[in-house]
Amino acid sequence: MYIVIKIFRVEIAHQDKFLERFKGDSPLLQFDGFEKREISVKKTTDGVAVIRMSIYFTDKKAYYRWEASPAHIAMHKQKREKPEGLIDVSKDKYVIYQIDERQR
Repeated sequence: MYIVIKIFRVEIAHQDKFLERFKGDSPLLQFDGFEKREISVKKTTDGVAVIRMSIYFTDKKAYYRWEASPAHIAMHKQKREKPEGLIDVSKDKYVIYQIDERQR
């Protein structure tokens, strides 16, 4: 399995509005090779919400197919303004290795 993690730092006052962007239908959810998406939120003491979106794909090839797909490209071609309250975004990628703990 392959995971892409996007980390959004958002002003807490705009957190709920920002999270609304991820509700509803997305071409990603129907994409062959997409497994699931998880969203985690942590509020910091300095007025910032750290929103971590983990997007799981069956493998690395599926992720790169998604990146090159017309649906993904079209989503990013839409002129969108920077969401209100967004401070910054980072992205990281990982391969997930399954370890069967029962065999120890």
